[in-house]
Amino acid sequence: SGEPLHSYTILTVDAAPDLEWLHDRMPAVLDAEGVERWLDTQNTPPRAALAACRPRVGLKWHPVHPRMSSLQFDNPSASKPYTPA
Repeated sequence: SGEPLHSYTILTVDAAPDLEWLHDRMPAVLDAEGVERWLDTQNTPPRAALAACRPRVGLKWHPVHPRMSSLQFDNPSASKPYTPA
């Protein structure tokens, strides 16, 4: 149709040591320099851009309600910490 297709991809890396108990993979989180390298396709070879994708230590997390597993769960409370009763 000639229309642009807007999409995204989540790149995963090995889990950071402090999150390995939860899962063996985690999303790649780029720091400011990594973002610049990732977006500079003219001057950054693909392998150098991929090198910016590494585990990030010190991320904060909290449990969320089990309903978060459902695509139909759309509620402002979704990002709030959850404590089972």
